Amino acid sequence: MADTEDLRVSVATIRERVGSLDDKISAAHKRMDKFETTIRDEYREIRSELKTIAEELKPVHAYINRGKGWAAAGMFLAGLFGGVIVAGIVFLMKHSA
Repeated sequence: MADTEDLRVSVATIRERVGSLDDKISAAHKRMDKFETTIRDEYREIRSELKTIAEELKPVHAYINRGKGWAAAGMFLAGLFGGVIVAGIVFLMKHSA
C-alpha cells in the first residue's frame, strides 16, 4: 500500500509540475505575441517614415539627375571640340608640308 501511495504522490507531483510548465509556456507565448506585435508595429512605422523620406528626396534626385545630364552634355561637347581640334591639327599638318 505504501508503494501505491508513493505512486499517487509522484503522479500528483508530476501533474503539478506539468501544470506549472503549461502556465509558463502560456505566459511565454503571450510575451512572444506581444513582442511580434511590437515588431510589426515598429516595422510599419519605419516603412512609413522611409516612404516619407523618399517623397522628400524626389526633388533632390531630380536636381542630381539634371546635373548628371549637364555633365554628360559637357563631356560630349568636350569630346566633340577635342575631335575638331585634332582634325584641324591633322588638316594643317597635311597641307603645310
